[in-house]
Amino acid sequence: MKTVSSERIKTLYQRFVLNNNNWNENGLPFEKNNKAWKWEGKDFPRIIAILEFEKYVKKYNLSSKNLLTFNNYNDPEVEYLSTESITNFNYEEDIINYDLHTLNIPKSDYDFVMLNQTLEHLYNPYLCLANIKKYLTNEAYVYCNVPTINIQHSLPNNFYTGFTPIGLAVMFESCEFEILEVGQWGNYEYISRIFSTHEWPDYRKMSSYTNEIKNPAQCWILAKSKNHE
Repeated sequence: MKTVSSERIKTLYQRFVLNNNNWNENGLPFEKNNKAWKWEGKDFPRIIAILEFEKYVKKYNLSSKNLLTFNNYNDPEVEYLSTESITNFNYEEDIINYDLHTLNIPKSDYDFVMLNQTLEHLYNPYLCLANIKKYLTNEAYVYCNVPTINIQHSLPNNFYTGFTPIGLAVMFESCEFEILEVGQWGNYEYISRIFSTHEWPDYRKMSSYTNEIKNPAQCWILAKSKNHE
């Protein structure tokens, strides 16, 4: 891991947090609610993150020969990515080797890894990113989405209630990934709902889908593994 200077942090903030194409629409493209993972009953920000991920897939012509996931074969993002092979490691099946803090898996030729709603459940996410990188090919992609503000869940393994967009960017920079995109979505209504109800509302319970830049609830990043030395 490397130290990230204050000047570099300012650059990352200007480039990826202030000047990105954040979702800021009042309507939803309901015609895209046609996958196995239906929007009904799902946490609303995840829908926005998926729609943005779809844009990244098209923008960078993303695909994968060997996709790596953790703890969930059914991540909805997988439906938007053309893949030849998917390997999932479930922590509960081997709490030593499949723990991202002590990761020990057989192959090291994964060209894409997804970390969806995962980092908040890791007590040392920096170490985990460094461990995962050892199993990636040169120029492999990593996509991650994570709460920016959230209620506690899956206790006792919930160590962070959220990561800011710049915090997510600096973490990946520190672990020597090349950042391609950073996004965020949130608004006051959503944040108020989760803390008043301790539930995650779906789109049917939201009166506004507008993104308020000062009230992020979830953020995401697309990055690339730099060449191994």
